[in-house]
Amino acid sequence: MNTARRLTWIGPVIAAACVQPRAAPEAEPRAGGPQTVGPPTIEVRTPQEDALLRVVRLEARPSRLELAVGERARIDVTAYDRNGRAVHGAPLVTTGAEQILIREADGTVRAARPGTDTLTVTAPAPPGTTLPPITVRIPVTIREDTQPPAPAPSAESEP
Repeated sequence: MNTARRLTWIGPVIAAACVQPRAAPEAEPRAGGPQTVGPPTIEVRTPQEDALLRVVRLEARPSRLELAVGERARIDVTAYDRNGRAVHGAPLVTTGAEQILIREADGTVRAARPGTDTLTVTAPAPPGTTLPPITVRIPVTIREDTQPPAPAPSAESEP
């Protein structure tokens, strides 16, 4: 069966499309092999879906998170292909640690209360595939800030 590859404009984004002609029903065989009937079936993959097809590994930095209540941190997660190259544009889903971490609008996390949990980042399986999702888990420990505040200078110690 012939498969043609085309580029299709979708708004401001170009997506790859696979065009696969449909064969005539077996009840109506035609001389010379399969014939096409009706319009071709078109599968359109978005750039994000195409990126997900290439992801084989996720790497988080830092690989574990230890903070005191109130502290903030940035966690960078990079998706890699089978050749070890970064895959840009793959959508990632972050779940877990909602009881002890607050996700800020600027992309950082803030330690909300003491405890331990796991933050999970997943590159979901592309739609229409049997590929498994790719996941990285980041252990999180939040401790109470046990350091007492620095003592204020007393009036007696001044000359």
